[in-house]
Amino acid sequence: MEKYGFGPPSPSTDLDTVLDGADVILHVLPVGATEESIAMLTPRLAADTPVVWAAKGLVPGADALIPEVAATHWQNPSVMLSGPSFADEVALGKPAALV
Repeated sequence: MEKYGFGPPSPSTDLDTVLDGADVILHVLPVGATEESIAMLTPRLAADTPVVWAAKGLVPGADALIPEVAATHWQNPSVMLSGPSFADEVALGKPAALV
């Protein structure tokens, strides 16, 4: 890994340490943790750092996908990685994100 300019990750539970110098944020938490994690990230996130959201479903109480909710707090580039949708949800016209 050193030949690529980086070594193994250094785990930490300190959010400031984790975000310091990050080129991209990979956000892998249950969709129910969206509002709390956005509140924690907002004062710390550099304006040009892209965020990759890896979760399935709509944000509880918002009836919106995670990047839509995040966009009300910041304008960072966002990408949504999502799992498969259920056919019955699609057939009922519910919002769905497919990969």
